[in-house]
Amino acid sequence: MGYDGETSVNGVANARKAASESMGFLKVATAGLAKSKAETMEPLPVVAPVRLPRGQGPTVISLNVEIAGMINSPDELHIYGNIDGNVRASSVTVCEGGTINGDVMGEVVTVNGTVNGRVYGKKVHLLGSAVVNGDIFHSGLGIDPLASFEGASRRVPDPLADAPAILAKKG
Repeated sequence: MGYDGETSVNGVANARKAASESMGFLKVATAGLAKSKAETMEPLPVVAPVRLPRGQGPTVISLNVEIAGMINSPDELHIYGNIDGNVRASSVTVCEGGTINGDVMGEVVTVNGTVNGRVYGKKVHLLGSAVVNGDIFHSGLGIDPLASFEGASRRVPDPLADAPAILAKKG
């Protein structure tokens, strides 16, 4: 089917005419409502902010955040910033631009940023922008052809059992 410029222009003109007629009808239909609605307006009720139950949303370390120390979370963690220390969470995603200088541990570890340290995960995914300088201990491993990985890969039945513990220091 070829392009017919005249039919297309006529179609656009017809659509504009129909829209214009609809707008005229809307103006007439809503003219009487404006006054009565303004007279009966009540203030909106105050609504408390929605708090998600634990584990319902990821914790996000944003782009301009730098952390020196260990992170241990029972929830999902997305890292866009820089962390100098070990990280452990149920799921860890090192986003593009994010960097971890330390070991990373999680049931699922997805790297699209940089990790300078060991990675321990039942499922480990290295995406296209990933740079990993360290060994990977895993039950399942996927590496994008564009990812950079320097280290050894070792399949183990329970990689988190071999991971170093992260203990909170008591002051």
